Amino acid sequence: MIAPMEQHAQRYAQAAHAQAARQEDPAVIRRHRQREDSASLVQRIIGEHPVAAVAAAATLGLVLGWIVKRR
Repeated sequence: MIAPMEQHAQRYAQAAHAQAARQEDPAVIRRHRQREDSASLVQRIIGEHPVAAVAAAATLGLVLGWIVKRR
């Protein structure tokens, strides 16, 4: 059976309202800004030291590969 459209519309409206309320919450805004700051920090460091970033990524990949292989 197919549910009536009114039920779907009501659920959608409730979900949209809850999402809007979360987006206005100061704690959510603060966490979002912290994530942006962390991401921009990583991007800046990689941009300033690309050789070191590639070396670190390769080393991490080798270590993780070795760990997975040992299990």
